[in-house]
Amino acid sequence: MEQENYFGDMECESRARKCLTVIIYDITSNKQRTRMVKLLESFGRRVQKSAFEAWLDYKSYSRLCARIERLVTSEDHVKIYRLSGAAETKAWGEIPDFDHEDIIII
Repeated sequence: MEQENYFGDMECESRARKCLTVIIYDITSNKQRTRMVKLLESFGRRVQKSAFEAWLDYKSYSRLCARIERLVTSEDHVKIYRLSGAAETKAWGEIPDFDHEDIIII
């Protein structure tokens, strides 16, 4: 099993540098969730069913935050982590293929 290692950029706080950014969400509406997935795919890659990661500079990070703010409703929950300094992330196993999200219509 291959292990991924990411080490945060010590100069991440400099606006020109890219930071590893993790976005997690819990969105109840299928339509809103699909929009969120499309938005996040344009910035990074899906690593869990409701989690994405992206290497973003400050300008891209700000643009992403603004677009998320316009997309979410009061029923949704979205959280973004910008990993800076000496942050370390490890992952094991294969990243599942999330190209086809199951949508259940009741």
